[in-house]
Amino acid sequence: MNSKLIDHMNAIAVEYKRRGDVWRHKTYDNTCSSLSSFNREITSSRDVSHITGIGKSVSFDIDEFIATGSTTRYTKLGCTSAPRKGDDFEYTSALRQLMSIPGVGPVTATGILSGNVKLTRQQEIGMRYQAETSQRISRSTMDEIHSVISSLLPGTYWEMAGSYRRKLDSSGDVDILVRDTDMKTVLYQLRDILEEHITPGATVKYMGILRHRGRHHHIDIRLIDKESWGTALLYFTGSKVFNEAMRLYASGKGYKLNEYGLFKGDVKLLCPTEESVFDELGLVYYAPEER
Repeated sequence: MNSKLIDHMNAIAVEYKRRGDVWRHKTYDNTCSSLSSFNREITSSRDVSHITGIGKSVSFDIDEFIATGSTTRYTKLGCTSAPRKGDDFEYTSALRQLMSIPGVGPVTATGILSGNVKLTRQQEIGMRYQAETSQRISRSTMDEIHSVISSLLPGTYWEMAGSYRRKLDSSGDVDILVRDTDMKTVLYQLRDILEEHITPGATVKYMGILRHRGRHHHIDIRLIDKESWGTALLYFTGSKVFNEAMRLYASGKGYKLNEYGLFKGDVKLLCPTEESVFDELGLVYYAPEER
């Protein structure tokens, strides 16, 4: 739907990467990701102005491209269009399929389609299970997986975050947070349900493939410090819009809020629970399903 605009922005990202301009490459690479997940035709930068990372410069480029079919930035940089195969629909579908694999962004996906980039071991695992892991997981299946993990982690302090904790009807993957233990122990306890290790040797953030009733699902496991538990649980529960609103509100009150903690200047405040984060900010607590 927006494939030509995405290709144009991707070409700009590629050129910035070639020049070693890390910040601008990241900006346009992230723009490609955001535009690829936008499921309506973009007729103006106003359509995507709410998306984090799309600022004045990118908005100007979007409007210029929509109006003229090109941008001054593209011309001045001397960009060349990325190689394409098939029609727009086929190419964009293939691009989105590749970008659903952890670690594959627009630039890498374009390189893979053109034959100029080789998949890493982790990306090969993602590709192997992509057809299954790209499917939403029903609430009932997530309930079953929750019960299985509970039985395998007796006495472990853990939570299943994301869409499941917000009580949505389905989830994109299995996202769990653990504390007061170490990753090696957790992975050993879950060994019977872990089919593949995307990040073997991980000590803080693990990605893998979980097997349940013959189906495969992506699983993220994060080891959280006790003093960061409240803010981490808030962050990884979501939703993205709610988190952005919380960070903006905190900033307006002179705080900095992220997954690692709530800070007042250089001081990290003690927030062992989500409720304590809301209390510190003077807010009424919102339950996960209200976010």
